[in-house]
Amino acid sequence: MDHKLTYGIVAGCQWTLVTRSRRPCSRSPRGAKTRPSEPEPESEDGWHDMADEDEEPHQFPFCPWRTAEVQLDLQQDYSPLDLFRLFFSTEVLKLLCDNTNGNAARKHAQGPHTPWSDVDAEDMLKYLSIVLYLGLAPRPRRRRW
Repeated sequence: MDHKLTYGIVAGCQWTLVTRSRRPCSRSPRGAKTRPSEPEPESEDGWHDMADEDEEPHQFPFCPWRTAEVQLDLQQDYSPLDLFRLFFSTEVLKLLCDNTNGNAARKHAQGPHTPWSDVDAEDMLKYLSIVLYLGLAPRPRRRRW
């Protein structure tokens, strides 16, 4: 028996996932003798051989709320920081700082190994800029970093 799960409707698009149902679990009363279950035959979803053809997984339709295009005012000049702030808003930076400080406080409570001062949004921006720069900068040997 197949079950259909409807995930949702977004802007007129609807996607559905069809799943195979499993046998319901049967429980025996306490103390009742049970027979060992018989092994089930190999299902379609079991292990495959190298000779089996690969099957592409079901692709969910992409139905964005807006037209997929640049959502910027192209008449305005944006600095790199302005574009960065589109991804890392003030709320996101606050969340990163709160979680970093909370994790540091938890670790520090286990035993203070090194001194710690809470991270603020400015510190987090500096750290993220270093991480991004290290991802872009060519480096001859990774051990140097």
